[in-house]
Order: sequence, then structure tokens, then C-alpha cells
Amino acid sequence: MKQTSGPAKKLVESVINDIRRAKRRQFSFEEKIHVMLEGVNRR
Repeated sequence: MKQTSGPAKKLVESVINDIRRAKRRQFSFEEKIHVMLEGVNRR
């Protein structure tokens, strides 16, 4: 099996990182404020 190194390996790592970032959930500003207020009200 041929091992990959150098630019090709960097490209693969970059693609994997992009996929991981895309899977993360994006919260709107309103959702963030709602979560923050819930935390403050629990104290």
C-alpha cells in the first residue's frame, strides 16, 4: 500500500475538517439568547 504524504495528505485533512464543520449545528442569535436566559433563570 502506498503511503500519502505532503500536499495530498493536507488536502485530505482539509476535506475531512470541512465535512466536520458542515455537520455542526448553527444556532441563530435568538436561539443563543434564549439558551442564555434559561441558564440565568435557573439560578
